[in-house]
Amino acid sequence: MAARIVVLAAIAFISFSERAFAWAYQGHEVTGAIADQLLKANAKEQVAAILGVELRVAGPWADCVRSVARLPDGSFKYAPTKPEYRIPCAAFETPAEIARMEDYVSRNWLDCDYAKGHGCNETYHFADVAIQHDDYKRGYVGTSNHDIVGAINAAIAVLRGQPAPLPFSIRDKKEALLLLAHFVGDLHQPLHVGAVYLDRSGQLVDPDQAGLDSATETLGGNLLGPAENNLHAQWDAIPADLAETASPDLIKKAKALSTTAGPIDAMAATWASDTVMASHAAFAGLTFSGADRGRWDVHVADPPAYAAREDNLKRDQLAKGGARLAQILNTIWPTPTDKTTACTLTNICYCVTTTHRDAITANVARVRQLLADQRATGKMTGYLSIPLSTLGGSYFGVNREVAQRTKERIEQRFGATSTWVLNPGAEGNLPETATGADYMYMWTQILEGRGGYGEDFDFFYFTGPADFAQFFGLTGINDADRIEAYFDQRLGTDPDLMKAVTAGKLSKRGFRNHYALRAAVTFSYGSHDEWNIVELLNQRRRGSDQFGIGNQIGVLFDGRAVTPGDFEAGAAAGTVGRCN
Repeated sequence: MAARIVVLAAIAFISFSERAFAWAYQGHEVTGAIADQLLKANAKEQVAAILGVELRVAGPWADCVRSVARLPDGSFKYAPTKPEYRIPCAAFETPAEIARMEDYVSRNWLDCDYAKGHGCNETYHFADVAIQHDDYKRGYVGTSNHDIVGAINAAIAVLRGQPAPLPFSIRDKKEALLLLAHFVGDLHQPLHVGAVYLDRSGQLVDPDQAGLDSATETLGGNLLGPAENNLHAQWDAIPADLAETASPDLIKKAKALSTTAGPIDAMAATWASDTVMASHAAFAGLTFSGADRGRWDVHVADPPAYAAREDNLKRDQLAKGGARLAQILNTIWPTPTDKTTACTLTNICYCVTTTHRDAITANVARVRQLLADQRATGKMTGYLSIPLSTLGGSYFGVNREVAQRTKERIEQRFGATSTWVLNPGAEGNLPETATGADYMYMWTQILEGRGGYGEDFDFFYFTGPADFAQFFGLTGINDADRIEAYFDQRLGTDPDLMKAVTAGKLSKRGFRNHYALRAAVTFSYGSHDEWNIVELLNQRRRGSDQFGIGNQIGVLFDGRAVTPGDFEAGAAAGTVGRCN
């Protein structure tokens, strides 16, 4: 027989003011303490400079501001109604910080619809997605542009130097960081994202199918059980042994979590989907019975099993909250040498320099627009694959000039009015410290296009020995001597070449041997990756009704079309691969 774990309280319909805080303040201190341990050097320095306190202390702030009341004259006053509300807020009860809390609430009170007498800022803490869903999507009942996902993204925007989108009003980076430290914790309390909607008899209702009836809302579990010990409040309480800091077990659990791939402004929605799934476990084994005046009784089939599952899930969610808060801050303020795995639309992954992500994104957008402008004129567009780096006897200055001349020769061959070739030597535009993987992550996104079919390109051209031979004027007689003579002449006029030789990066012998024997994409990691990319894109085109075998990307090597066997064969991988 199912046991009743909470008993219906004979009280009037609960008001919106009774929506419980997410995690008790101890939970926010724990998630903050975990993040404090996982911050890398630069992020830790930035947090200290902006906040002046640890994330453990900052975590409860957004609940402290819920003690700010709107007075009849329209002013706002910090006035905690219960002594326990003040315990985590002591650090913010200086005159300046009280003024900050009151100012924040006044700016975020009226910008969205919520319950009468309550500020818009209270909606920033949750999203009530029906548990019939397996994910979070904006547009589901219980989501909005001012829900918890929107609030996290608004705080991230301000920390990145951008304005907060409406309806959010975030004054500065300190306020943004105080909010973020709290909201990421909220996001991982299962009943702050997943919700049940019930009819009067306690049966589940899907508001996205039946339409929202406000009488079915349980306010994130606040209407399930008696007001003082409702289901939401039970899930707010953290395991007693965790106290108010991060235990070694939680730190270990947090460190073992994989980081979330993708852009930073998509992370909150991804994590919200994860929490929707966690809410399935939180509601599993529970049934509900109807009651008058807007409350429901809660029953559990196996109380010991439910209690054990609840304890384990809370620990998992606290660890995730701390780890993911740290991930956001480490992403915003990366240590210059930090590496992260970044994957493209077609799931090609590279180990890229975290500090270069914004530059890569900006250049992808710029080059895509450049391609769009050329295609708008009716031109066919090609990509030139050529080794560029000073490596193995190769010299960047020469390779860049070969790239430009090869581009011009291809455009002349097909017709400059009908052809445009993208030259990577002219359009790279990444910082000097960018690695080969950084460049390939950028070029892969450009090459695969927005749809993953390479739709911005009609052909790829891979440079070969003949392209370099034309540059040096090689005739097949005394070619190595000609290359040596070219080296001697250039060494006297090119300070960058002299610098490379002086630094031991290049020698006359290495230069001669490379351009006589190895000057081709065959000896380039990046070009290997680009060959595999076009092979993948054509494979995708062959299997697509939109393109088909007749609309594959043309592939040329050393001035000639490749053979069918080569056309569909891959090459050894270059810089592609995840971080270890």
